[in-house]
Amino acid sequence: MSISTRTLVALLLSASVACDGGSGSNGGDRTSRPVSLDDTGAADTGGADTGSAPEPEPEGEEEERTCGGSPVSVRSVVDVEDGFAAVTVHVDEGTRSLQLVSEADDSDLYVMVERVYDPSGEVVLDYTDFHHSSGPFELYTAAVVPWKSTNVLNWPVSAEDAPLAPGDWTVTLYAMEADGQWADATVAVEAWQVSDDDPSAGCVPVRVVLSSDVAGDPALVRAVEGAWDVAADIWAAAGVELILAETVESALGREVPAPSDGSEAYRSLSAVEEEAMLTLVVGEGIDSDTAGLLGQSGGIPGSLSASPHAVVALGWLMHAGSDGQLSGDEIDMMGATIAHELGHYAGLAHPVQFDEHYDVVGFDGLPDTEECGDVHACMDVLSDNLMFPYMTCGGSGCQDDLSDDQASVLNLFTGTR
Repeated sequence: MSISTRTLVALLLSASVACDGGSGSNGGDRTSRPVSLDDTGAADTGGADTGSAPEPEPEGEEEERTCGGSPVSVRSVVDVEDGFAAVTVHVDEGTRSLQLVSEADDSDLYVMVERVYDPSGEVVLDYTDFHHSSGPFELYTAAVVPWKSTNVLNWPVSAEDAPLAPGDWTVTLYAMEADGQWADATVAVEAWQVSDDDPSAGCVPVRVVLSSDVAGDPALVRAVEGAWDVAADIWAAAGVELILAETVESALGREVPAPSDGSEAYRSLSAVEEEAMLTLVVGEGIDSDTAGLLGQSGGIPGSLSASPHAVVALGWLMHAGSDGQLSGDEIDMMGATIAHELGHYAGLAHPVQFDEHYDVVGFDGLPDTEECGDVHACMDVLSDNLMFPYMTCGGSGCQDDLSDDQASVLNLFTGTR
């Protein structure tokens, strides 16, 4: 069984269930304003049942939540000629992780990483190792796939890769048309680096952006807060603290744009210079041709630079029950979705990927996530894993396990510090 790598990436970006999410619009003003997750000043519109969502904390001075050691970046521009360009990045002593964000000036082009060379000239990442004419595809990183005009490489990917050596690293890029023909392009490049004395633990600041209908409903706001706490607990087990840096309201419509499709509104929302924060957008649904999306990440990994794809999107209504309400269990599921999609953004792929016939078409390339031959065997060994492609919630909650190698991916993400 074979599948196009571009199709596989599109499949991997999303968490879904087998039903339609509805319709709406995403136009309007893109301005935003601060929102308190404990705000109870607006009238309850009945959009959500608070269920087991946390009660508002007593009023008082909020504890400041910050992460230290923010990534630093250097921007440059390279010319791609006949589809090829080489980018040199100087890595400083003590750098733990590097992220290279490359965006073509033409949104119809596709950019991908060909190879990564360390300072000694050794090839440490080669796209040919992941492209096969048949059999399951290993998506160790989507950087080696021509998926969009924006490409994101995070290195090292996992603890299986050697630590970054100081010196000049070289990344070679391809640019191509939709039909696979090489293309000339101007590519904006931003190289992010982060240092870390303890690569086994860190924190990630996240900016939560609520669509206006969510921000105006106190019950929904409290449900998002409860879901956030669930997601934070899941990540904490892997040694990474999710920090809710701020919450703001946006004029995005009920259905927010799909990050995979991209939106200039997302470029604006993700342009947060302080701390290179990630952006989580919450709306009623996600405007996508893919039915039943619970959430979607703008990349595997996602970009620390502002771009049309640089967000994680969450649709609350697909988590609700048949009555359109959010109960305690459904809030738990929404929290698992947040943890899952932020996992994609930090570089985690699904440990196994199925096509529409439930045939196995891909794995994540990590040694300690088991490979399996069919959907039944995969359910037996992987359904408790946070990154399993379908929600498997039951009486004991939703899947929340992460392997040691998966935890290392979260810790080596350049947005973790």
